[in-house]
Amino acid sequence: MLSGESAMGRYPDKALSVLRSVSLRIEKWWREEKRHEALELRSVSSSFSDKISEEICNSAAKMANGLGVDAVFVFTKTGHMASLLSRCRPDCPVFAFTTSTSVRRRLNLQWGLIPFRLAFSDDMESNLNRTFSLLKARGMIQSGDLVIALSDMLQSIQVMNVP
Repeated sequence: MLSGESAMGRYPDKALSVLRSVSLRIEKWWREEKRHEALELRSVSSSFSDKISEEICNSAAKMANGLGVDAVFVFTKTGHMASLLSRCRPDCPVFAFTTSTSVRRRLNLQWGLIPFRLAFSDDMESNLNRTFSLLKARGMIQSGDLVIALSDMLQSIQVMNVP
């Protein structure tokens, strides 16, 4: 482990560079070998509503990998649905949108999530169009990309192309 070197050693930048390259290589190998297809996730839901969210996330990850989508969007107030999707390890970027700064900070610590704080409107189409504009402006998506959008407010899933 290089944690001692990265924390107080003479070459913390080099140590972090090595840790990053090893992580990226292992992730790439894991995807190429399709190790995630054999991954059996145990249920973590405690209520019927949570069970629905868990099944939506499992299905979204499977769809994302099967369809080769360019991104998954998760609209979440509590971060729960984004967390459930993170554990499924889809092969594409996962953008999580929340209204809460504390939820956004927490989502930063989870695998594969790229969180943003965004004020939601009651209209899902409006939320989608604002996120499309935001991510296009940052060069993270482009017109024609295939995306899957999930929402824990509506417990829904949509597949669409970016306009």
